[in-house]
Amino acid sequence: MNNRPAPRQPETHQSRLHPSAINQPESNLSGSQEAAPRQTVLGRATLDRTGLDKTRLGRACLDPNELDPKEQDRNELDRKELDRVVTIVTATGAAMVVAQYFPQLLQYNRSAILAGEYWRLISAHFTHADGNHLLLNLVGLALVAYLSPHSVTTTRWLVAVLVCGLAISLGLLLWLPELQWYLGMSGVLHGLLAMALILRLYRGQIYCAAGLGLLALKLLLEQRVAVSSYAHPLIELPVITEAHLIGALGGFLIALLLPILYRQRNRRSDTPTPINGLASRPPE
Repeated sequence: MNNRPAPRQPETHQSRLHPSAINQPESNLSGSQEAAPRQTVLGRATLDRTGLDKTRLGRACLDPNELDPKEQDRNELDRKELDRVVTIVTATGAAMVVAQYFPQLLQYNRSAILAGEYWRLISAHFTHADGNHLLLNLVGLALVAYLSPHSVTTTRWLVAVLVCGLAISLGLLLWLPELQWYLGMSGVLHGLLAMALILRLYRGQIYCAAGLGLLALKLLLEQRVAVSSYAHPLIELPVITEAHLIGALGGFLIALLLPILYRQRNRRSDTPTPINGLASRPPE
């Protein structure tokens, strides 16, 4: 008995096709075979592109740690900048609002200062004549705080306010002996604005030179107007333009001194730390 297996029949082109396509005409088969890969490639490209976009969007929205490091640093810097401006405006504005309830105790009064009430040299700049005067200076405060560079921290801002305020009060005390009372933050704001523009100019922001030119022009025009004839229409009080000039000069000097202080601090930080009485030297 012959147990040899039957010879294997060669596979035909029709046997490799899908069962539903066996009875289809050859012309239809060739068309479907050509169209299917195109649809598949197009479908993969569409799905991959859509999935990639969704993945990137999800990472950006749900996982901030997956962002580009430079973008993370930029976002962190913007957040710190906003926090700094909000802190400065809130702290200074709150002091101005509180001082509004004690004008007689806090305003600049020449006789009281000469009698020993020296706190008025600083507190006078936080008091205001009325609500309109306070509102104008609050708007100016927010603008100047926004223009100040991030290197002006809250502590440095406070120091600049105190220095400009003290310079204005002493200048009025010596320069205008006939001036008996004064109040308002406008002189200090002129100083802070001059400081902010000069510090930005140090950083290469050339457009700030135009701002400094406009500020200088404003101060020059103010000095050509008599004090008694220059009254602000919203507060109906004479504007002491000398306070604006002294404040701007104070801010100018602060902006000149800050880079010197930065360099000295950096030098101290680079100085080798003494160990057992001997200065350690960096390895050569």
